[in-house]
Amino acid sequence: MGAQKLEKILSRTLKGLNLWYLKLQVMPLAHHKMPADFIIITEKFNYLIECKQRGSVDSFRNFSFVELTQEQDLVAFEKFSSRNKSFVLLLFWKRFMRDSVVFLISINDYLRIKSEVTRKSLSVDVLDNYNIPRVKILKGGQLEITFY
Repeated sequence: MGAQKLEKILSRTLKGLNLWYLKLQVMPLAHHKMPADFIIITEKFNYLIECKQRGSVDSFRNFSFVELTQEQDLVAFEKFSSRNKSFVLLLFWKRFMRDSVVFLISINDYLRIKSEVTRKSLSVDVLDNYNIPRVKILKGGQLEITFY
């Protein structure tokens, strides 16, 4: 699975929704990191979405907390305004999309889970135990997500 598979899936999903969005491009030569992969603007809220994925042919791999380098940016964005919401879109890929699991985790839930678990990573089981809802994967490689 390519490194930007989840980003392509989210782009395809957003094109069909009534909102404005921009895929934030990484500029390696500018030596400036982006706060997230997407900024989304609706009538009520502004969203930052960071896409992360872990994959394996036979089993789900855990997502290490150190891999979310945008944590501070996501928190700062949300604190700036009550209209701002920050999320991590996490794909646990397993061979085919139909076998995969996707979670949309608010930065606040992410930080709470990170502080409470004894492990240094997230697994599908941990997110299920915290009742983080799974995002439905639709035919055609889109996600069932609503932004208000």
